[in-house]
Amino acid sequence: MTDKKIDKELPREILRIVLDKRGTDCHYKLMERLKAANKFVRVHPSELVSFLVADYFETYFERDIDVLVAEFFDSRVYLTSEIQKDENLADPAEAMKRATAFVERIRAKRRGNIVRRGKLKSANLNNNEAI
Repeated sequence: MTDKKIDKELPREILRIVLDKRGTDCHYKLMERLKAANKFVRVHPSELVSFLVADYFETYFERDIDVLVAEFFDSRVYLTSEIQKDENLADPAEAMKRATAFVERIRAKRRGNIVRRGKLKSANLNNNEAI
């Protein structure tokens, strides 16, 4: 599904998002911490996540764009594309070496603690770890 197709199918007013286990655990920790800071805090999960996404976008997104690209870069699709593009080259090994070096430069910018296709890349947060 392309981005253009998504834009045509879904209204932009509301987006439902499902959090994985790590995201859900972090959400509950955020809520507990907010309520511990002030017992009169009342916020729905969707309100909190909406605030966090909008605040992140306005405050940190441009600064972190290289990190986000690195975290979600699809190296398999990139390498396949490069191989198909360069299949008529005299030295395919050199083309693969250049493409692999490019992938490694992208990956070097990863922050590291995200879920990729349902698998946690690093250890889960333990109960005492700060968010």
